[in-house]
Amino acid sequence: MSESTTNSINQDSAKADYHWLLAHTWILYALYFAFRFAWSYTLPVSEAPDEANHLWVVQFLFENMRLPTHEEVFAAGTPAVYGSLAQFGYVPHLLIAKCFPAEMLTSSARLGSIFIGVGTLWAAIQIGKELFTDKPLYRIALPLLVVVHPQLVFVNSYTNPDSTTISLTSIIFYILVVAIKRGLTQKQSILIGLLLGWVALAKQTGLVLIPAIFGGMIAALWLHSASLTTSITCLALAFAGMTGVSLWWFIRNYNEFGGDVFGSKTMYQTWSTILPRKDGVIVHPWPLVTSHAWWRYVWFDFWGLFGYMNRYLWRPVYFIYLGIAAASVYGWLPKPTLPKKGRAEVVIWLLFATCVVLHLGSMLYVTIANVSGPHGRYLFPSEIPVFALLLAGLSRLQPKVGKTLTWLLVGLSITSTVGAWLYFYRP
Repeated sequence: MSESTTNSINQDSAKADYHWLLAHTWILYALYFAFRFAWSYTLPVSEAPDEANHLWVVQFLFENMRLPTHEEVFAAGTPAVYGSLAQFGYVPHLLIAKCFPAEMLTSSARLGSIFIGVGTLWAAIQIGKELFTDKPLYRIALPLLVVVHPQLVFVNSYTNPDSTTISLTSIIFYILVVAIKRGLTQKQSILIGLLLGWVALAKQTGLVLIPAIFGGMIAALWLHSASLTTSITCLALAFAGMTGVSLWWFIRNYNEFGGDVFGSKTMYQTWSTILPRKDGVIVHPWPLVTSHAWWRYVWFDFWGLFGYMNRYLWRPVYFIYLGIAAASVYGWLPKPTLPKKGRAEVVIWLLFATCVVLHLGSMLYVTIANVSGPHGRYLFPSEIPVFALLLAGLSRLQPKVGKTLTWLLVGLSITSTVGAWLYFYRP
């Protein structure tokens, strides 16, 4: 076969692959909007955790176009429980709400969660291409799981800052994956810093990733033998971007809320007024970290726990998810028959695993400190790392077993998302 013929075949193959991916990409976006619009349209505010409190912040920003003061937050009482926390996770909700009449704020603000969530899907598509280049099923399964993950569909369907945080961190992960594989540039460093600054102003669940993200940058510089000057410049640019975007807000909060830099103390003070008490002591509505119930709650709330954490999936579903996860963990165990991974790939998986551990550690801390409970959705800023690790473990099993479990995972998620909507929130 001539060289020109070979090149022509390769070009045709690449073109066919491009159109195949493009077709699947549009299907993914179509499914993404179909699921979330359906849930958002029928989900009552009373069934969306703390949406009324999130809407207080959005409405205040909508009407005043400035941040609330200490006096305004305390005057509003319990509805303003999130008034002292970072408010810039609501920017997408505010921008879209401004395009509609004020009386449509409740429904129009929800569109902010839906549309900003597209960033998570886009990042999943790109990361899937980078991590599973020669494994088409797993390459498409990563974004597909983002589309059909029951709890993420639920979170993307009502007003909250989580959707913004998840998308921002997902995009950062994509930049880091590219940097680790091909080298970190100054432009990438600036973009990471700016996005991290927004994360810091969106929701505190994203803050725990800062050490891992800077660690990923350092690893990318080390892998590609960057000079000391280049390394310092890239890290300094990222730090400057992050602090330049967010530092002013923390200084303002310190001054406005009596030294409460993050706003969490003020939030708890407001929230504690409605908590039950026994013999004058507050009874917190979550299990102890030493109990089995704590871990069960994290697991259930990660996959699907709706309403005010009182509407469950069919219980066996959680155990099927657990079995798939156990098979993935087994797939990660060292096996002599598997090819050794390159340094860049090892660093990526270590980065992703570190993010998950940091989130679990932060949940343990806030529970012990009686700030919040063990919400599995607090793992969502690491949504893509969690699913990438899960799929990578399955891909290391026997091919037929791994593919079967992957299709089971996707099918179970689709069934759970559709089934939960029909059972709890159908029109």
